[in-house]
Amino acid sequence: FIFDVYDIDAHRYLSPQERYGVLDLLGLQDHHIPILENDKEVLGAFNSLEDILKYAEGPSINTSNREGVVFKACANERISFKVISNQYLLNEKN
Repeated sequence: FIFDVYDIDAHRYLSPQERYGVLDLLGLQDHHIPILENDKEVLGAFNSLEDILKYAEGPSINTSNREGVVFKACANERISFKVISNQYLLNEKN
């Protein structure tokens, strides 16, 4: 799945609107990572790392358990991180 696009010529990542435009132009709109929520305040929504890890667990669109979740800043800052589901990791080992 696609969750970011880097414009090599402009030396920057595309904004969400630009990214969706490119995917639409290429006929790849179904290949964008599913968006669970918009405008979630990560620091205010979770009290601990355990809360974030629990949020990362849940059903996926193509497997029984999702791999995790990606958090991305909505502002111009390049802040993003991925939280991998412990349940997914346990199932991968089996």
